Amino acid sequence: MEFNGIKYEILYSNQLTKKNKTWKDGYMTYFQKGNRAYLYDENNKKIDSLYGIRSNPELDEEIKFDKHVVLPQTIIQDAPNINNSIKQNNETNNKKDSEISSKKIPILRKTISKRININNNNNNKMSSKTRSISQLLSLFNPSKTVPQDNENNNEIKESESIEFQDSIDIDDDILFNTNVSEYQLLFRKAIIESIQIELTKLSMKYRSLPFLNEPSYRSNGINYYSECILTRFQPVFLKYKKKNNNCNYLLTLARKEKSSSYSKDDIWVISLNKNFEKNTTFLAKSVFYGPNGNSAVEVEPISKDDIEISKYLTNSKKPIFNVFAIRAININTEEIILSNLKSNITKSSVLPYLLNYSNTMRKKNDKTRFNSPHMASLINEKKISELDEFLDDIIIQYKLNEDQEAVLRTFIESLKIPSKSPITLVHGVFGAGKSLLISIIIFFLYRSYISGFINPKINFKILVSSMTNVAVDRILLYLMEKFDFKNFVRVGSLKKIAKPLLPYAAQISKGNEDIDELNSLLKCDDLSPKEIKYIQETIKKFKKNENRNNIKHSFLIATTCIASSFEILDHTKVPIVILDECSQFIEPLSLLPICRFQSEKLLLVGDPKQLSPTITTNSAYEKDPVNKGLDRTLFERLALSQCTPILLRTQYRVKIKGELLSDKFPILCFVDVNSVGKSQFSSFVNKLEADFIVKSIEKLVEFGVNGEDIGVISLYKGQADLIKSRFAANPADQIKTIQVSTVDAFQGAEKSIIFLSIVKSNSSEFIDSDRRVNLIYSIYYLLIFL
Repeated sequence: MEFNGIKYEILYSNQLTKKNKTWKDGYMTYFQKGNRAYLYDENNKKIDSLYGIRSNPELDEEIKFDKHVVLPQTIIQDAPNINNSIKQNNETNNKKDSEISSKKIPILRKTISKRININNNNNNKMSSKTRSISQLLSLFNPSKTVPQDNENNNEIKESESIEFQDSIDIDDDILFNTNVSEYQLLFRKAIIESIQIELTKLSMKYRSLPFLNEPSYRSNGINYYSECILTRFQPVFLKYKKKNNNCNYLLTLARKEKSSSYSKDDIWVISLNKNFEKNTTFLAKSVFYGPNGNSAVEVEPISKDDIEISKYLTNSKKPIFNVFAIRAININTEEIILSNLKSNITKSSVLPYLLNYSNTMRKKNDKTRFNSPHMASLINEKKISELDEFLDDIIIQYKLNEDQEAVLRTFIESLKIPSKSPITLVHGVFGAGKSLLISIIIFFLYRSYISGFINPKINFKILVSSMTNVAVDRILLYLMEKFDFKNFVRVGSLKKIAKPLLPYAAQISKGNEDIDELNSLLKCDDLSPKEIKYIQETIKKFKKNENRNNIKHSFLIATTCIASSFEILDHTKVPIVILDECSQFIEPLSLLPICRFQSEKLLLVGDPKQLSPTITTNSAYEKDPVNKGLDRTLFERLALSQCTPILLRTQYRVKIKGELLSDKFPILCFVDVNSVGKSQFSSFVNKLEADFIVKSIEKLVEFGVNGEDIGVISLYKGQADLIKSRFAANPADQIKTIQVSTVDAFQGAEKSIIFLSIVKSNSSEFIDSDRRVNLIYSIYYLLIFL
């Protein structure tokens, strides 16, 4: 009898929920008629079956059977009447690619998709019309010199603009859409498109330059490496995960940069020649956080094309010398977001409100049509009257204004009454006390918890999160200083946590890595005596393992959105999630803490008039403010979906402080240092501005101004780093307390005196942003422009 299906060689595992699965060899047959599949072990014994598969299984895409998870590796038998059209297309492509067909290396096209066809596929897989990341490699094949004729220049400009004209329109698809699969797929495609465009921009920048040496490329913002060595490498733990000798590679660098330059999930473009020709170039991502002691980076090819090319290049299995590489972009955040979209999206009971707020509220109020799952009252119903009395006391004690009182009462009502909206939006103008209000709400809930006002059947915890460590730490410092509240745990990178909070940091590593990191912090030259004391105290606690279980026992968990993905937080459930500066990060990033911890109530706080997400691929929307891509935040979208924000209208920050300096000193001062900023690596610096700022601040400190009251912000990270290095040479304790950062990283902070280093004024760039200018004016009492 003729076999009328497709037979796959596969890997399978019965560990459905385990992260690090043990894989076994086996086979799978798929029959289009009946949409059924059967699973066999390596002895061809049938062990499982699956019905209702909508389309042919794709290679390397997980398939969940009843008792097993399957990973197809290769097709070993195919029915003649299935996928004939696909085969014909492949034959046509093979003729075009005859120059390398014997080696099975695909020709990489020079164009990328102008638009991702969202409706092309409904099963959470990338559209076949979407170019793989690997297909962008041909763009790295430059001319030996910069094109001089107008036609070529116009060609490049046109191709540059292609990527920004037809990007994904997110709001039109999800403002009124309750389909979870489409919601997942849409953001997945948008994120991958963003990665593709970033790689395309880099490739265009590279091919526009003449051939340069390594330092010259780096001064133009391209992390270029020559004289590298490429070696095949197959770790033992990849024995079952990798198939057909697909392996990782060690890229040994001739000249290694400082360790902080590298990270996990860096994208590397690796080639045998400086032209980065398409048939000898592949993309890979780094497996660990940087080079080892031998300056070798372990990398893993990204796509099937990359695997084929890398295997072909290293066919002899001997090290290849004189390899060229470019460290392109880092996609660690994107990887974490994509994993969350795939694994956690349905865990939160607020998901229906996120998908379609107005429609869900309408159904919820109609008891015959909608019954929201897991939406129980978080408040002990027997003590509601006592809770209300305590609420009134808090409002009076902390002198909350009318708007702040409205936020507190609205949020507490959502905890008491399941039929109320589980989402509270707060739009606070700059200086309106948003962080302080969050601290008051947390303290109120903690006092309510220990007083028995919270439902005793619920494991009650709060998670507070934000885009930046500065924003998270600011809330915790308020809690410590104003309420003496210390029942919290801070989860994150130890070197990025504010020093006073280190004794409350979670001990993440199983070995001594955390202690080693703290010891390395002690070697920094810019530490004040207080900061040294905090680090030493933390080391003592870590040596006694006192912070091992503080996540389980703490009332409040504080972390950035990205750090909320840390393994130490696995299996943690938190009913209340508070997001500060929520208008600053993209919606898929907001979903990380919301969905991962199975949240039931949300407090989203932000100011959409200040900084928006930093997205470099949205220029298509500059003339169309209604339809936006990834830079339409969850905060803004919910506000458009009839979830009305409560506006905090009173700001307390920008006032003249006559006691700080002489009344003769102007509140706003412009200084022209008569110097032009210069490009340095991928940023800009202005050394004369840096010198002026450092000398001016040193004089202010001499006159008695407290260093903690002074801040320096720059539009460019390179300038901020330069100023930090100048301050590091000054041993004075007051100088070490001065905060220096970029404008974006300073959001939410406030200082009495701010020095703003514009660096260069011959181009608008960052300064030509209403939101960024709004932020600059929101953080000072005295502002000095340079």
